[in-house]
Amino acid sequence: MPGEIRAELIARWKRRSVSWQGLSFERGHSPSSCIVRPPSKGEPAVKHHIAVTLAAALCLAWVAGCSTDHTSLNRAGVGRLTVHLTDAPGDFDAVNIVVTSVSVHHDGAVEGWEDLSLQAGTFDLLQLQNGVLTTLALGNLPAGHYDQLRLVLGDGSNVVVNGVTYPLTVPSGMSSGLKLIGSFDVVEGETRELTLDFDAAHSIHHIGNGKYMLRPVVRLIMGGVVTPPTDTTGSITGRTLPQGVAATIYAIQGSDTLRSTTNDATGAFTLTPLLAGSYNVAIDADTSYRDTTLTGVSVTAGQVTALGDIQLQKVSGALVGTGRLAAGTGRH
Repeated sequence: MPGEIRAELIARWKRRSVSWQGLSFERGHSPSSCIVRPPSKGEPAVKHHIAVTLAAALCLAWVAGCSTDHTSLNRAGVGRLTVHLTDAPGDFDAVNIVVTSVSVHHDGAVEGWEDLSLQAGTFDLLQLQNGVLTTLALGNLPAGHYDQLRLVLGDGSNVVVNGVTYPLTVPSGMSSGLKLIGSFDVVEGETRELTLDFDAAHSIHHIGNGKYMLRPVVRLIMGGVVTPPTDTTGSITGRTLPQGVAATIYAIQGSDTLRSTTNDATGAFTLTPLLAGSYNVAIDADTSYRDTTLTGVSVTAGQVTALGDIQLQKVSGALVGTGRLAAGTGRH
């Protein structure tokens, strides 16, 4: 497409119509619509052919220049939604999932589903552990109440086991996407954050003959409205001893496991993000050590709750481990 033509169209987008090569381009009722009027009968046939061939491209260029600004919140009735992705631990070398779209359902709206802007197509879930998040999708949305999120996975997902890459098969029934139920509000002029906790360990199933099936187990974690400097989530940190003992650590409320992670070689771990509240921290250690549970661990928004050193007990020793609980003061 000639660059000067595209520039001319965009520069004059406020006009109801522009013309080129005998074609008339008019804006429709929507900022993202374009109407093409045919050339007059007196124009040469070759000229007609060239103009019509470029019509769609020119319309797209003009519409792009006329589109609503999706980066600004300075519009009445508009809020912003950011969706993050994280992962619970899994016993694989890599888990690469292909996401093709993310959308949310506007409760009571005529159109219903609102698409978000996808930030990347392929994600290695194993890079998203120990509190690591990545932005999956974001976008400006009409302010209001939303009650579902839909995640659509595409072809090309794979899992790496012992250095060998295997394709991940997605059930045909999931072609319309994985729908996650969860209510949240988008507030005018503010940003709402959500986190998708993708549990790789429970999502991938070995069905034999080197084949793996992906049946996603995803938890939708509601974040608050982000109005800096006030944070809406906190963290729990700690270190298991002795060093070198592998363990999986869980943050539990009631019967729900809301966050999980693994410790590193030094025993250090971080559970984040967590909404403010009281949690039980369960530590599932190596089989030669007893499981340990710390009850009533308080999380405050914008704060880090430091558990300090947690001494794990060998199976032949004490029945439970002990933890040193200290209210952290550092912001995260």
